[in-house]
This record gives sequence, structure tokens and C-alpha cells, in this order.
Amino acid sequence: MLDTLELTQKENALILEEQLEKGLLPYAMLFAGPRYTGRMHAALCVAEALGCSLGDMLIISRREQKMLVESAINNFEKARNNASRDILQRTLSVLLLQYNGAMAQCASASEKPNFALACDISDSLKALKMIHEDEVPAFCKTLRASCQKVLANCRKTGGVSIAQARLIGKWASDTTASGKPRLIIIEGIEDANDAAKNALLKTLEEPPENTYFIMISSKAERIMPTILSRLRRYSFKALDEQMTRSLLSSVMRVDPTGYSSLEEFFLASSNINLKALKDCAASIIQGRDEGIRQACDEMARCDMTSWFYEMLSREAQEAFRSGKIKYDKARRMQEAINRLCKSALVYNQSASLTLTALSYEIRGMLNN
Repeated sequence: MLDTLELTQKENALILEEQLEKGLLPYAMLFAGPRYTGRMHAALCVAEALGCSLGDMLIISRREQKMLVESAINNFEKARNNASRDILQRTLSVLLLQYNGAMAQCASASEKPNFALACDISDSLKALKMIHEDEVPAFCKTLRASCQKVLANCRKTGGVSIAQARLIGKWASDTTASGKPRLIIIEGIEDANDAAKNALLKTLEEPPENTYFIMISSKAERIMPTILSRLRRYSFKALDEQMTRSLLSSVMRVDPTGYSSLEEFFLASSNINLKALKDCAASIIQGRDEGIRQACDEMARCDMTSWFYEMLSREAQEAFRSGKIKYDKARRMQEAINRLCKSALVYNQSASLTLTALSYEIRGMLNN
């Protein structure tokens, strides 16, 4: 049932399988851990095991859709194997599930057309299972065009909104009459505002029958305690370099040379200038502002804002571990990064201005 998850997260796969078989699956779960550890994949596996169709699911996600979609299409076009096909199918499903018609009334004016445009992607998703190898280039060209129309209008703010939180509860309650399981997957609950958190908490306190919630987070410590207390936690461990290369070689059927993580592989597949982003992150943590403009261009092109702030956090942690900065400064840097990241996502602020402000703030910390 969760065979593919067992390759990377065997303990979680076995626990979930047992709970599903015995009918003991918790109604509210937290899949916590770093990116590229299979959290969303596990959530979709649970959905499949429950028998949920696309119409039985909702996803509120803050992941970098442009990068992930482009990477998945490029991989499939190049490899044309079952692994790349499965990844593309999963990536398209995640994108589509954000445009369940039930959520259309809380969409922004610019995003409303996406609910109709998503039908083209849905048609491609159905065709993907039967596509022949010689048809792949034309298929990918059409798919890119359909996805680009949707991705151009994707919601930019972070976390779940108050309107979404209320509609989640209403949708789950309205659809339980069919008796079929419903699954709601939410990423970024830690960055939602208090009103949205309280609305979601109310639904979790009185969950509709046969409805399941999966929260996905890389920063579980920032989730509101009253919400966290209602979630059954599953910890997803980071994959080491040996596991990464084994997966790339045996599952993806690609040469693993040069990749130390799945993140590097997928970023490279989407033609992102990873070195420029890493150099900029290191520059900011060192109190300089070199490369900010180039990094902002990359973030805008591939919708990488939240990912870049996580890279900044990792750079601050590494600076502390290597003895370059003391704990107090590392902690203050982390607080500044979290604060400005949340503000940038919630208010859709200029990345250039935000990163420049962060660079100045960190420079002040280093000089004191």
C-alpha cells in the first residue's frame, strides 16, 4: 500500500499501513521534517489507501509550484520512464487539488480563472497514463503551456487564509453525506494568521465524520500549541547522500554523480542557478548584499521565495556550527529571517527590498 514510501521512510510507512489496515488512522496528522523527505508523497499515498478521488481532496499548499512543475516536466521529457511519469503525475495532482471548485469563492480576482484553466491540466493528467514514448515531446509542450497559464496567477501569500480555513470546514461538513472519506492537506499552517488558525482549530475540535487532516511542515515548532496537541506526529528524516544517490540510480534511472541531495537534483532539473542562490544566501548571512538582484530574478522566475528563506536559515545554522558566529547572534538572525519571511509572504512584498533590509539588519548584528 505504501511500498514506495518504505524506500525512504520505512518506519512511517509501516506505522501508517498498520493504522490503515486496523482502521485506526488518526483524523489529524502532522508530517514533519525537511523538504524532499516524502511528506507530500506520503499524504497522497494515504489518500489512495483511503480511496479518495481528486474530488474527495483539498490541498492548501505554499510549495514552489513553478519550480516543481518545470522540474517534473523536464525529467519526464528526458527520462520517459515510470519513475519520472509518477513524479509528474503526483506534481500535477498537487497543483490541481488546489483548485477544487469548493474553494473558488475565496480566490483572488486574478486567481479565479485558474479554476477553469485547471481543466486542461486535468485532461493532461488523464492522458499521461497512456502516453507513448514518441508522443512525449508534443505532450510536454502542450502541458507546459497549460501549466504556465495557471502558475502565472498562483496565490503568492503564505499559509492558509481565514477564508480558506472557513471553507475547509464547510466543505468537509457538506460532503460527508456521501459516506466517502475526505482528506484535507495543508502546508504552512505555522505561517497563517491567528484568525485562520482559530478557524481551523474549531474544525479540528469538532471534525466532520470520515474526514482526515494532514498538516505538512518543516517548522513544526512554530505551529500553534493548541493545534499541535490535536495532531498525531510522524517525523520524516532527511535522506543521507548514500540514500539519495541510490534513489536517483535505482528509481529515477539517472546518473547520481554530482548530486548530494534530491533537492539539488530537482533544482537542477528546473534549470535554476543554484550556485547564485547559495552565494547570495551566504553573502547575506555574512552581512553583505552581493548577488541580491540576481537571486531575486531567480526567485521571481521560479517562485522560490519561501525556499530561499529556508536556505538563509540553513546558512545561519551552519555559521553557528562552524564557529563563525555565536549562539545569540545565530538566534537573532533566525528570528529576523522568520519575521521578514512571514511578512514577505503574507504581504507579497518586494523580494529585493526585503532581502536588502535583512542584509542591513544582519550586518548590524555582526557589528555589535
